[in-house]
Amino acid sequence: MGMRILFVLLCLVALQACNKSDEATEQAPASELSANDLAFLMPLESNRNIPRQVVRASDQEIGIISQGNFSRVLSAANRVGVFIDQDHRTGVQNPNNWLLVGFRYSPCIHFAGEINPCREQIRFIFQPTQRDGNGLTFRDYSLHVIYEYNSGNEPQNSEILASFRALNLLSGGLNENQPLQPHPVLSNSAFSSTYFEFIKNSIFAKFVATQRPKVITFMGLGRNTNGSLNIGIWHFLAGEVGLSGNWEHTTLPTGGRENLVTLSFNENQRLTTNVARDRSIQFNLFDDNFNNPDIHTAIFNPVTTNDHNTDCASCHVTDNQIFRRSAVLQTNENSAFSNNFFSQIDRIGRTTEVLVDNRFRGGHSTPDEVVTRIFGYMHAEPVISQRMVNSNAFAVKAANTLGGVPLPERQCQSERERRQVSQCLLSGDIRDTLRACMESICTSTSEDDDGGIEFGD
Repeated sequence: MGMRILFVLLCLVALQACNKSDEATEQAPASELSANDLAFLMPLESNRNIPRQVVRASDQEIGIISQGNFSRVLSAANRVGVFIDQDHRTGVQNPNNWLLVGFRYSPCIHFAGEINPCREQIRFIFQPTQRDGNGLTFRDYSLHVIYEYNSGNEPQNSEILASFRALNLLSGGLNENQPLQPHPVLSNSAFSSTYFEFIKNSIFAKFVATQRPKVITFMGLGRNTNGSLNIGIWHFLAGEVGLSGNWEHTTLPTGGRENLVTLSFNENQRLTTNVARDRSIQFNLFDDNFNNPDIHTAIFNPVTTNDHNTDCASCHVTDNQIFRRSAVLQTNENSAFSNNFFSQIDRIGRTTEVLVDNRFRGGHSTPDEVVTRIFGYMHAEPVISQRMVNSNAFAVKAANTLGGVPLPERQCQSERERRQVSQCLLSGDIRDTLRACMESICTSTSEDDDGGIEFGD
């Protein structure tokens, strides 16, 4: 009872904070945000395998995607060879079958080489469901709907960020120092309704329903020449929403035939895309000896964009290429993870508490199964890519910096400490974030200095 009363009081405080003027909101001291304060993977109800809080692509009250634009995207996908089943009731053509599985906010998605590279965005992910022997399951299709609000050279405090800070007050501490996962508060039956009502009224209704999306992208399975489903190829297409509000299929940054990026496998399990004019981007997902740090960095690093990672395909396969995990952790796999992990941290030069090797990637898939999700569900199992975790980490750091909440620095300098941190992330408790592992293992300074890496935790 006491916890419920506290939660109600927190709700009132948060609602009051959102109703104050922008100036008063900015003057209020900001609490530290965590991974799940800015990214929301909708938890599923175990008996139905659908999100506890259901938002469909057909939901025009929230209006994330219009019915007209949904039809335009599906029509374009059909024209470029995506398999679209013809069942208008249970198939992907029906917007009622597309459910919101996740959304995320960032005060600064960085686009290298742009005049105003820092863009404030909210991104939504929908996936379609189908019924099988285990009930509803999610199909290998997705829609990403991107809303853009501000741009500039640096991240900035905004009314949207103030609303996410107010939402943080409603979390009751459930999000604190937790890795990115199916959302802790939305998973809690006592708090989820009140929490989601705040999201719906103070974020969706205020910043989504009154705007038009900037970009809508689509991923779907290909079809064979006879029109049947081809599960060995994925098609990605994108388009911008113009001043008219209508979505138009446009060329992706790295080009591609018919404004389309494809991702497929040849007989040697070598993954290729039609935008890979540089042969270095062609790699074998299942080659344990693959060791090209330049390509690791090009695809892994979400802070800057380049010719290797602006296309959808590279983002959707980053985990398979870098962090392939088997069901039972092998010694050589831990070593490979350790080497890659510290190589990436060294190149990126900064990280936060939420940069972790997440334990949800791939669900119950086999080690050699290709997982093309970023932030959503495979069948009914959650999948969160490492690229997504890292992008969220930088969003959290930017938001905390804007709120005057700097995160403490730690150093892991000895090889022994580095390997212990890797082991902690790979096989530790689910609550072990990078910060938790480093605080328990690494010293603030180390005399066993072998040219180590400084972490901005």
